[in-house]
Amino acid sequence: MEGGKEMRYINTPILEDGSYGIWERPDFNRFLDFTYTVKEGDTLDLISFEVYGREDWYYAIAVVNNIIHPFKDLKVGMVLKLPHPEEILKFEAGVK
Repeated sequence: MEGGKEMRYINTPILEDGSYGIWERPDFNRFLDFTYTVKEGDTLDLISFEVYGREDWYYAIAVVNNIIHPFKDLKVGMVLKLPHPEEILKFEAGVK
């Protein structure tokens, strides 16, 4: 529990192989009407900030694009699907 709220995901790389850990896989059903093409120097947190104005939603981009190792799996030219912000907020609020 953090601040009285049960944490449902971990949003920092914690495993020895550099992958992130998620306790419960979000099921995002709605996406933005556009995709994002990865450019040289992009990281998931920078993409998240550019798209959503928040860097901490990078885990949502990783999950919907099956990115397990953010530093190995993110390649220049990849086209990423982007979950709708309302879907991310629902997940974080615990709404199924």
